[in-house]
Amino acid sequence: MAAAVITTRFFVLGLERTEADEPARQALIAAGALMVVVELLAFGLAALLPRTALRAARFKLVALGLALLAFEAGTLYVTQVAMVRTSQAASHSQNTRIHELRASIVAQREAAAALRETSARQAQSSNVWIREAAAKQARQALDVEANLAGQVTELARLEAASAPTLADTLGEQGMIAYAVCRSLLIVLMGVVLFAVAGALLRARRTVINAVGPCEQEVVAEPVSQPLPTMRSTGGRFAAAPLAALAAAPAAFAQPQVTVQTPAPAERPTVATPMQSTASTMMRRADAVVTEPLETKHRAVVTQGAVQDSGTGEDDGARFQRVRADILAGRLKPSLRAVYAEHGATQAVARRYLAAMEASGEIKRVGQGYVLADASSGT
Repeated sequence: MAAAVITTRFFVLGLERTEADEPARQALIAAGALMVVVELLAFGLAALLPRTALRAARFKLVALGLALLAFEAGTLYVTQVAMVRTSQAASHSQNTRIHELRASIVAQREAAAALRETSARQAQSSNVWIREAAAKQARQALDVEANLAGQVTELARLEAASAPTLADTLGEQGMIAYAVCRSLLIVLMGVVLFAVAGALLRARRTVINAVGPCEQEVVAEPVSQPLPTMRSTGGRFAAAPLAALAAAPAAFAQPQVTVQTPAPAERPTVATPMQSTASTMMRRADAVVTEPLETKHRAVVTQGAVQDSGTGEDDGARFQRVRADILAGRLKPSLRAVYAEHGATQAVARRYLAAMEASGEIKRVGQGYVLADASSGT
């Protein structure tokens, strides 16, 4: 921008020295400023545009910039030459005046000296009129010397203001070469800087487009999937695998503790319906499946070879075998017989018999049980 301002100033100075018409000078100054701005924008935009996609536009801008650059350099050269010529003419005029003053002062001093000499010779005459002429010549010499004081002062002022011009220092050819180099440097400063600025902006845009916007990394959080309950899967043995799957996360989270639990003590026989027992079993399985992580310490309970698996339609196979044997008449419906045949404890055997009694398959007679069909037949 500073180079553009300097170039515009050179335009103004050149037009002030070469153009006498004021309206024309103002129009030419505006045109020169416009050319300087367009030249800088042409080179800056040419450096900013993509090389391949807008090659034709870049070529046109560069051509326009070079044409304006050549015209601007020529204008600056002409302006500087005109300025040098003007200053040289002023210097020549000043030197001429100095020479004239010097010659005039010398001549007047010689005239004053001659008048004094003549006056001195005539003053020695015996004639009165000759002595009067001598006095008159002496007064003329004094007037000449009085006039010399003003010319001497002007000569001293002109000699103090005189300075060597570029043409006087470098000569005619040196002055032309210096003007050309200075014009090109002034023009190229702004052009090169604007071109570099455009290239830097283009490189920044290229890097941003190559890298792309930074995308935030999406971390997938684990989502707890509820396991299907025993009612949704169905089947006789659905509760066992579902309970094992539900216990797997807790097994990794907390260490397993194996606890040996003794056989439960005998308790009084309570007659409960099979539907209630099955509902209780399903609620227990649902609680295990849906809330596997709420229990802080889980215990793996191990017993003997024969383990109680409950009663109802969805229990293990032992209750079904006991029921089938009793209904077929192969097994007596008593605690001792169930224990001896299938290894069930008294509490388990009592629960089996209570379930069959609740379903109407057996009924209590005294201290024992008999088949309902057998008792009705008797």
